[in-house]
Amino acid sequence: AFLQNPELLDVIQNLTALKFVSWYIPFETKVPMGIAFSKMPGLLSARLENSSSSTDKCVDVDEMSSPISIQSLERLAISRPSVHTLNYMATWAMPNLKALEVDLGFSDSVDDVNAFLRVFGGGLQTLSLQALCYSSTTVDVLSILTMCPNLTTFTFNLDWTFRAPLSP
Repeated sequence: AFLQNPELLDVIQNLTALKFVSWYIPFETKVPMGIAFSKMPGLLSARLENSSSSTDKCVDVDEMSSPISIQSLERLAISRPSVHTLNYMATWAMPNLKALEVDLGFSDSVDDVNAFLRVFGGGLQTLSLQALCYSSTTVDVLSILTMCPNLTTFTFNLDWTFRAPLSP
């Protein structure tokens, strides 16, 4: 994979004017996307789309041992991540993250994003959660809003079945 090429990572590190990346990559073993991101000091916005047909693979354990810090990132969009990918990304340092867009695709549980929201939800101003859920799937919108108290914009599927009433 191109992200494993040390020469390319060196070139990426020197692209200090780079503000946005959009990658269509497999979110699975041996994809060091966090390391690549941490080498882009001016990166403000990133869009990641899972090119793998499976969303249940784990990220590389070796990558998880290195702390990832993406200081400038303000906006992140992720399409079809696995729960393992979301949990791994929840370990990254992204202190300026203000906007998050997650498209879970077909999902048994929107709760897969909770570990990520527990870490970054307090700083988010914009959150977009999309998922095609089964009719038996329920979504705890109140917990999401509690984890993200500073939201000014929240978009989600109106056809979701809510786990708890939205008002007392």
